[in-house]
Amino acid sequence: MKKSITFFIVHLVLCLSFLTSECPSQWVLLGGPQGVISSLAANGTTLFAGIDTNGIFRSLDDGTTWTQVALNNVGVFCFVTSGSYIFAGTENGVYRSTDYGSNWTNVGLSDKRVLELAASSNNIYAGLDEGFGVYFSTNYGVSWTQIGLQNKDIYALAVSSNYLFAGTDEYGVFVTSNNGQNWIQTPLDTETVDCLAINGTNLFAGTPYRICRSTNNGTSWTQVYGIGCWCFAVSGNYVFAGGAGVLMTSNNGVNWIYKNQGLPYTIPFISALLIANNYIYAALPYDRV
Repeated sequence: MKKSITFFIVHLVLCLSFLTSECPSQWVLLGGPQGVISSLAANGTTLFAGIDTNGIFRSLDDGTTWTQVALNNVGVFCFVTSGSYIFAGTENGVYRSTDYGSNWTNVGLSDKRVLELAASSNNIYAGLDEGFGVYFSTNYGVSWTQIGLQNKDIYALAVSSNYLFAGTDEYGVFVTSNNGQNWIQTPLDTETVDCLAINGTNLFAGTPYRICRSTNNGTSWTQVYGIGCWCFAVSGNYVFAGGAGVLMTSNNGVNWIYKNQGLPYTIPFISALLIANNYIYAALPYDRV
C-alpha cells in the first residue's frame, strides 16, 4: 500500500545537479531525517520531508541538515504548495503553514488519513484512503467538500486545466472535468496507480509494474516502460521516475535512461523525488546503502 511502508527505518536524501543540457547524473549523499520518507517538497528555498510515522522535517541548507519542526509521532504522507501556503496530508487530516514551516495548523479532515494533495490556484484537492475518496477546498483548507470516488482509496492526484485525475488502489485512473460532479474511469482500470505526473499534454501514471502515458486526458494509455514506479518529478522537458533507481526521459517516455551514478548498487525503491533549487532530491532506504 502506498505511503505506509514501515519496514525501513532510515532514509537518506541525495541530490543531483541538472543545470546542463546533458543532465549529469552524479549523486551526492546527504544526511536525511530518520524514518520512512513519504514525501518531499519545497517552499521557496526551504525543503520539507514528510515521515510516515514521525512528522515534518525541514532543511534550510539544500538538504545538508534537517530539523523536525512539527507533528512528532504523526504520519505525514504528502505535501502541496499554493502561493505562500504549504499543506501537509497526514494521518490526522490536513495541516497548513504560512511561515515556511515554522508553525502548522490543522485545517480540516482531522479524523481522516490524507494520502495525496494537489493544488490549482487556491483550490486544494485531498485524496483519502479507507474509501473516503476525494475532497475539495476553495479557500485554502478553511472548509472541505467531498466530490466523489467514495469507496475508493486515492493514492495519486494531478490537475491540468479543468481536468482532475485520481489514481486509485486496484481501480486505475479516474478523471473529472467538472470538479467531481461526474467521474469517468479511464481504460487504465485494473491496476493500482501510485503516482501521476503531467508534462504538457502528457499524463504519466506509475504502477507497481510499469509506467503508462496518455496524451488525450486518459482516453487511452500506452505503456512506455515496464518497471514499477513510486514517484515522479518534472522539470521542463525532463520527467524523472523513481522505482528501483531513477529513470529519466526528455521526450515524454519515448526513450528512458537510468540516472543512477553514485546511488547504491541495490536500490529496493525510491520513495520520493523533488526538483528544487537546481537540484533533484531522491529518498531511499538507509539500510541498503
